[in-house]
Amino acid sequence: MKKKTLFLFFLSILFGFFILDKIYPPNLNRFNQTSYLLLDENNEIVSTLISEDGFYRFPVQIEDVSKSYLNMLIAFEDKRFYYHPGIDPIAMCRALWQFGQKGKVVSGGSTLTLQVVRLLEPRKRTFKNKLLECFRALQLEYHFSKKDILRFYLTLAPYGSNIEGVRAASLAYFGKEPKALTVSEAAFLIAIPQKPSIIKFKRSELNLELATKHRDKVIERMEKTNDLSQLEIKEAKEDKIPVKRFPYPRYAQHIAYYYKYHLDEEDISNVNLPKAHLSKENLLKHKKSLYTSLNLPIQIQLESYLKNECQFLEPTQTIAAIIVNNETQEVKAYVGSADFYDEKRFGQIDMVRAIRSPGSLLKPFIYATAFDEGIIHPDTLIQDIPTRFGQYAPSNLKDIFHGTVSIREALQQSLNIPAIAILDTLGPARFCAHLKSFGVTLKFEHDNVNPSLPIGLGGVGMRLWDLVNLYTALANEGKFQPIKIEKHSPIYHKDKKNQNKITEEDKLYQNMLTSRDAALEITRILEEAPAPEGFVDGRAVLRPAIAFKTGTSYGYRDAFAIGYTRDFTVGVWVGKPDGTPSLNQLGRTHALPILFRIFHLLPKQPNQEQKRLSGLSGSKSKGENSSTTEKSMLSLKTKELPYALREFIKRQKSEYKSGNQKENPLKLFFPTEGSVIQLEVLKTISDNERKLLSFQSIPISFSGGKPPYYLFENGQPHPKPYHSREIPWKPEKPGFYELTLVDSEGHAQSVNIELKQ
Repeated sequence: MKKKTLFLFFLSILFGFFILDKIYPPNLNRFNQTSYLLLDENNEIVSTLISEDGFYRFPVQIEDVSKSYLNMLIAFEDKRFYYHPGIDPIAMCRALWQFGQKGKVVSGGSTLTLQVVRLLEPRKRTFKNKLLECFRALQLEYHFSKKDILRFYLTLAPYGSNIEGVRAASLAYFGKEPKALTVSEAAFLIAIPQKPSIIKFKRSELNLELATKHRDKVIERMEKTNDLSQLEIKEAKEDKIPVKRFPYPRYAQHIAYYYKYHLDEEDISNVNLPKAHLSKENLLKHKKSLYTSLNLPIQIQLESYLKNECQFLEPTQTIAAIIVNNETQEVKAYVGSADFYDEKRFGQIDMVRAIRSPGSLLKPFIYATAFDEGIIHPDTLIQDIPTRFGQYAPSNLKDIFHGTVSIREALQQSLNIPAIAILDTLGPARFCAHLKSFGVTLKFEHDNVNPSLPIGLGGVGMRLWDLVNLYTALANEGKFQPIKIEKHSPIYHKDKKNQNKITEEDKLYQNMLTSRDAALEITRILEEAPAPEGFVDGRAVLRPAIAFKTGTSYGYRDAFAIGYTRDFTVGVWVGKPDGTPSLNQLGRTHALPILFRIFHLLPKQPNQEQKRLSGLSGSKSKGENSSTTEKSMLSLKTKELPYALREFIKRQKSEYKSGNQKENPLKLFFPTEGSVIQLEVLKTISDNERKLLSFQSIPISFSGGKPPYYLFENGQPHPKPYHSREIPWKPEKPGFYELTLVDSEGHAQSVNIELKQ
């Protein structure tokens, strides 16, 4: 009867335990509320953000902590930890006996599991709460393994001020991960949770005398258990106690905050146990650690350099930059603003993700698309003259025009008229649709606006992130892959609305932003562009050539420079985050020098060849059919070009020179078409070898049009504009001439004449 009663008693207790466990599951909220950590490609901490409840509490794995610390912790705090069910009956009986004998607390009966209960749910020390804590301890032991419970403790143990957990403490007091703790350092960190008064909470300073005393107490306990040798004990006691806190890493802050506030709800492990029953392993993986592709040394160098560079800018200007590894498409460094904490420079605005006008940065892709469609060749001639495209009349910087130039020269000099002429042939809407098909974000002033020609000169909003992604395609021979910053599922991906699902059958074709030949030709052109003033030319043998392009937005609001080598693509933005202009701020003068210096900061890759990217044009890309022998149109020499590709000039003139001149049209009076004019020699200058003739000026008279006027002689512009309607033209020699007169709105008149002596 007694046995049956006893059995029913224990059965009722067990039944009651499971009922209460179901109604009141363990509360792991504090354990889940860890700090947000940004980790680099080597799992080094890049940035830390405080937890929701105001603590530096870093997630930690058992494997991340030194064995000496774990052994000392178990020996000092709970030597039967692996054998009791959360409550140690032997320790509790001993504590009660000693209390009865001495009348005071001599030793505690607490276990690590009970300490975890108090850390998860702090309560006042009452008898009722003691019973509740025992119930919670049994719950933890029932639901979780000893390894899990130990990890709870390692994450939540208090270490003074707002520091919790052994990892946060190890980094704060020793500047190292807990895996590298020495015996002395481990003993110190074991002692702090037992005596928090070691730390002065307001200043996070140490009470050296008290800290040394309690550290040595832990070491002496190890001496009694023979866990440490005499030499280890001696060396541990001689070690100095830390006197100051190390600052936590705070790099790439824009990514850290973006990650914190933009993760999907399902990616944040902030769940109670009922949900976790389905997957305890998922609960115990703290998802608030973002494993990125960043390289901490490169990130630190870039931030330091850009912050120092800001001293040469206006007080409200800042710099943003991003570095991408071309082979992996991984971001290695990311700086949204040169100084995150500088309020005058609006440092907390992420200018890598901000929508800005890209200036001329889309020109290489306009030309590359035209290359692919057989519209032009790098040596095709085109006119850079004042031209009106309907109601749109673009101009060049300082209203300087260069007459007849090749496509190669037009891109290297970033001339506006040729780029817009080509874009007009391609169609701006079709060009934008091509970019959008790769997930690139294009923002217009109004949602329903159709893309128009100004997009070629910055008349569209884009992110530096997307622009750099486009240039990585040029570096990768035309192949486009989204750049990423998170190792598993990129958080800085393109707009979900613009993402296209690509089948395996179409993947190879659809991943090509441009053809390989077009990408290599654009790269060759950009590599041969002159380096910024004060720098070695991009073709120097001291380092790989840099293919680069600059961009300046309307009103000097944004200065861009993007460049790439075989290994890296770098993007730089300079300007004011509030969008106000900066006088004479150009991409070439403000952003390009920074770009070149950043390339000098980057590490050399193994077996790095000092060759241009475009030097690959003689080799086949990966996966290219070796049987392909067809010669690319872009590889033809100038004399081999078909007539249609030799010049774009005639098409350009016939389409654009007349414009819309309903009122006061431009009309050329003299000379007339086909005129033969006799030159009058003013004087003859003789020297030992030849005679130099000086001819009388010929007046070019006209009416109408809008000044200033530009005169082109056989496609070459005169050095200055004219404001009167009679231009004195002084030819150098007899011969056939084509004279073109263009007004400020792009209306033109041309005549062909012959001059005789």
